Amino acid sequence: MKVWIRRLLIMGALFSTGAFANGTSVQVSEGYVRGVPQSSEVTAAYMKISNSTSSPIRLVSAQSDGAESVEFHEHSRSNGMMKMRQLATVNVPANGSVTLEPMGIHVMLIGLKHQFFDKKTVKLSLRFSDGQTQELVLPIKRLE
Repeated sequence: MKVWIRRLLIMGALFSTGAFANGTSVQVSEGYVRGVPQSSEVTAAYMKISNSTSSPIRLVSAQSDGAESVEFHEHSRSNGMMKMRQLATVNVPANGSVTLEPMGIHVMLIGLKHQFFDKKTVKLSLRFSDGQTQELVLPIKRLE
């Protein structure tokens, strides 16, 4: 009987900490970085971020080995003109997802390093408001 209770408590702890789904409650999928000409100093990363918890989570910072700085930006239309503005964070709703995509919310890589153009992938580290960090290796997609 004691073994059964102990197992039940362990299972409850796993579910409450989000440790059950690969040790994380945030899943990143469909990620890539837009390939740009060597003369470009900026590009963007796109992905889908899913949150399996009952609380919203925010993407609070990012770093990349291929850029001097990384920021979150959003395109919007105002008076018939497209505008881009910097975001402090990106909200990922509880039990939901957010898609970072062209002409929407995206991750800007600024001050691209020369080595970026010789690579097929870029490392991107994402940090979330609940303390989780996701280390990604994203393919560079050269778009026509």
